[in-house]
Amino acid sequence: MNKFKFSRHADGRMQQRGIRRRDIGLVLLWGTLVDDEAILLRKKDVEYAIRQGELEQDRLWRLCGTKAVIRNGVVVTCYRATDKQTKWMHRRPRHGPHRCRSGRQRRRPSARRNSGMPSRARRRERRN
Repeated sequence: MNKFKFSRHADGRMQQRGIRRRDIGLVLLWGTLVDDEAILLRKKDVEYAIRQGELEQDRLWRLCGTKAVIRNGVVVTCYRATDKQTKWMHRRPRHGPHRCRSGRQRRRPSARRNSGMPSRARRRERRN
């Protein structure tokens, strides 16, 4: 189960947050992929693992809400995601056009908005 590497940053954060290396193994084994490079252990995942016969139920419940970020096979960091963060991770669109709550397509910010020009100069430029 411990066939993955940890960055120095991850080791330090795990020590600060009371997360062991074998705990991350459970998160990676039973967790859900929420980003391209992050795995979150949700309540649903814990319940599924228990139904499948996982023996370490107490550890799984303790780790519920733990998120591990992995890049190129290396655990970069891990932390306990708050309820607000976990809701956000599951609601946001992963691909496709951005949409508002009403269902219509949202306008993406233009390149000029972030051009570094003062707002007056941008307005003048639009008029011309």
